[in-house]
Amino acid sequence: MKTFQKLLMLFTVVIALAGCSSLRTASDFDKDVDLSSYKTYNFYDKGIAKVKLNNLDKRRLMAAVESQMNAKGFTKSTSPDLLVNLVVVARERTDFYGPGYYGGWGWGGWGGSNFANQYIEGTIIIDFLDPAKKNCSGMVKVLDLI
Repeated sequence: MKTFQKLLMLFTVVIALAGCSSLRTASDFDKDVDLSSYKTYNFYDKGIAKVKLNNLDKRRLMAAVESQMNAKGFTKSTSPDLLVNLVVVARERTDFYGPGYYGGWGWGGWGGSNFANQYIEGTIIIDFLDPAKKNCSGMVKVLDLI
């Protein structure tokens, strides 16, 4: 259970490093999985290849995860006990703000312009895979970045 707490702290730090102004987090894990048996890790190559980030941001995300995994006592290995998979989902969002009261009499009053705010909303999913069992090792962390 101590390893699980370490992993949870890892993702708390990753959230802080993301530096976004608006952030929601969620996590899910299998309570029957003993995470203390995992000592080594590496990134899941097939998952990393599919991450839709530019190379600079991809390296930053991987470096943040790697730094925290090492700080929690995990060792990076070519034959790991645990694979770290990263998934990034982004979509363009638009919020519309309609006309409202802008004060005054005569030519003023009700009316005005419509405004639109466009932004990218992203989700980073960090999950752990057990290569021996070929399934999720029990924890998935979801970060919604707005």
